[in-house]
Order: sequence, then C-alpha cells, then structure tokens
Amino acid sequence: MSPHKALRLWLRALASEHLAEHHGQLKSTVRRRLARQASAHILGHWLTAWDPVHLNGMRAAMQGEAWLRRFGGALVAVACERILHGHVLAVQRVLALIDDAHAAALGRCVCRAAKITADLHGPDGRVYLVGDAAAHATCWEGIAAARAQEPNETEPALVAAIDQATQETTWNASQRLEYLWQQSYPMWEILLVHRDYTRAWNDNLRRQRKAWPVARPLLKALVSAHYVSRGAIFTGMELFEQPYAICTCPGPENDRGCSLVHWHYFSDNPHALYANTDDFHGQARLPDGTVAPCQRFAARHHRPCLGCGCQHDRP
Repeated sequence: MSPHKALRLWLRALASEHLAEHHGQLKSTVRRRLARQASAHILGHWLTAWDPVHLNGMRAAMQGEAWLRRFGGALVAVACERILHGHVLAVQRVLALIDDAHAAALGRCVCRAAKITADLHGPDGRVYLVGDAAAHATCWEGIAAARAQEPNETEPALVAAIDQATQETTWNASQRLEYLWQQSYPMWEILLVHRDYTRAWNDNLRRQRKAWPVARPLLKALVSAHYVSRGAIFTGMELFEQPYAICTCPGPENDRGCSLVHWHYFSDNPHALYANTDDFHGQARLPDGTVAPCQRFAARHHRPCLGCGCQHDRP
C-alpha cells in the first residue's frame, strides 16, 4: 500500500471516529499500521525537513493556533491528541533510552531554529541557567569526563566547543556551560537509533546535514546538564502515534517555552503535552491525590508537577 493511500485511510478513520462520533470501519490494529506508514512517509520525505516547509510550517502553526482554538477548538484538540503531541519523559527514562539505543545524534530543534522560542538567553541577556555553582560544576565534570573518553563518534563542532571551554582556565563551570550552550544551540533535539523510535526523521535530518552524531556517554552527560542547568523538559515526540525524537524543551518560565509547552500552559490545550504520570515516580501528588506543585525548579513552584524525574516524596 502506498504511503499516500495509508495516510488517506488513516485520516478517514480518524475523522469517522472523532468527528462523526462513531468508530470507523477500520480495526485499531489496521489504523496503527496505517499510522506507522503515514508517519514514516512524512518524517522521511525531504520536503518535511526543508527549511521553507519545516520552519515556516511551525511558524504558521504558532500564529494560527490561537485563531483555530477560538473557531475550531475541537479540531485542534483532535490534531494534537492523534496527530502531533509530546509525552513528558523523566530524565531517568531518557538516560535509559540512550543506553538502550544503537546510536544517537542531536538534531536541529525546529522551535528554536524558527525562532518560535528564543530561550538561549534569559531576561538579563545572559545565557539562561538555573541551579547553583556547585550543580554547574558537577554538570561540567560529567561532560569533561565523557569528552575524555570520546571514541571519535561525535560531531567535531561539538567536541571543539567542549575543548575550547576546557582550555579557558580562567572560566568557572557556569561560564563553560554558557559557552557550550551558545555553540551548540539550536542542536538540542535528541535522535536515537532505537527499536521504539522510527529512523525516518533521524535519517532525514542526517541527509540534510541537520544532525550531529554524538557518542552515547557524552549525550547522557549533556542530557543531565540540560536538566540541571537549564531546567529542560524532555518530551517524547509522536507523529501519527509513532515516536520519532526527544525534544529538550524549555520550561515555561523562559520565553514561555516552545510550541507544545506554550500550548500546554498558555492555550489550555491538554492534548499538546502529556505529563508523565507513573514512570520514575511520575507526578508528585498530595495526600488527597491531587497533583502537587513542581518541587524541582524554583520558577515552577506554582505550576503542577509534570513528572520530570526529580525524587519526589511519596505519601
């Protein structure tokens, strides 16, 4: 079956199930197979990663989202629920997925490349960092140790940035992290060669030179540093029910987050970003069962826990 026909059938089943309020004639197993074919076709097509399509498509989605929510809220909800959305992954799960992957890379983040979010710098104009000097030192030690064991698998530009920061003997760990984040921005989307993730998007970005290969130990150190020093939300992305990447999303406290974070917090769209409810502690909850406020990042203390992976106290 051609990818185009698979996509048409899947969309027909989706429309029948959600918009006409009755189940389509296709069985769920058939719909899942069609969804995989459709996602592989879209993610693997060169036009999808071509800047005029990729970047402008995201800009149009952000600009049109408010209008669509006002006049077609149900359609936007269905689109996010069944076509494109993210699931929050605990940082421990991300590290485990990297360990279990055959290879890894960093891809160019579309929200940052399209300037939907400009989260590299904070309101003070400096590179945005959270945490204290001791935490930053631990982050940098992990990166430096992984760099020392680098098996020549990693993108030279990333290795050069780490080496340059290391050679600046007058810099502290915070300054080294600032330099590394500047030099690597916006190459912060995690791409894994993993049985649970389609390779279509990974291969597409590599063909268009928008992906950096990264040795897995170094990627794990970078993931930990993003979490500790930048308050990253790791989001497993799905297109037509098919996981394809893990985004290193900015939190809502800096530039209102990326597109899905923005929609989750500021557009009342519950299907854009799903919290991690049970994996690695899941969401922290109060004794009465309600979701507790974030306990990890000070700027998020008034926001509900997303299950990012911090060690929650369980009642």
